[in-house]
Amino acid sequence: MPEQPLIQARKSTNEPEITGTCLMLINPGEAAYGATLTKKHGGTLHNLFHTTLMCFNQKKPARFWVGPCIGSPMAVMTLEKLIALGLQKLIVFSWCGSLTPELHIGDLFSPEFGLSAEGVSRHYPLQQHPTVTPYLQKHLLDLFPDLHQGLIWTTDAPFREFPTEIKQHKNNGLQAVDMEFTALCTVCNFYNVDMAGLMVVSDELYHNRWHSGIGTKSFRKKIKSTLHTLMDNLPQ
Repeated sequence: MPEQPLIQARKSTNEPEITGTCLMLINPGEAAYGATLTKKHGGTLHNLFHTTLMCFNQKKPARFWVGPCIGSPMAVMTLEKLIALGLQKLIVFSWCGSLTPELHIGDLFSPEFGLSAEGVSRHYPLQQHPTVTPYLQKHLLDLFPDLHQGLIWTTDAPFREFPTEIKQHKNNGLQAVDMEFTALCTVCNFYNVDMAGLMVVSDELYHNRWHSGIGTKSFRKKIKSTLHTLMDNLPQ
């Protein structure tokens, strides 16, 4: 039997068991909004150390959201705990930066995998390249017919994205950049958890200067409408 890690995530007595698909809300704004909706509609909130699990156990089927969890280490800590609670299916909702003129602020992007420049993935060795789950990816395409798909660059250093590096990644076929996806995809593949991701393009990195949509009314509106569609249509 292979050696096991000394520290492992475990389910505590009063923590809920996760059934169905869990929606991971990476950013604090969406997670706070999710918590507000949970309290408003009779759900329950459970602290998971650094994040919040939001449950609607009274609904059939039950619904589960979790967040925030920015950065690969925090996201994977959350994921390990969710797996200990029974997670089998995960959809990740976040933002990404665009590396190519084909993706504009407000567009929707779903990574198929890409380049890991984070420090988590190498600790979860796989026999083959990790991928997203086809039926979850199709579910997202059915919900959002204008969805772009492609490869992503996941980095731990969002303030160290240099123009030459961005150009190189773009020339190598990468279309977007984020801070969590390759780690989450690798760990889900390691534990045989189904997963897919949906991102809203928040900024464009292919110009001579940074173009950001963060904080604009149109971007906030896009986030909210996309999030509501996801929340109301999680696959079971």
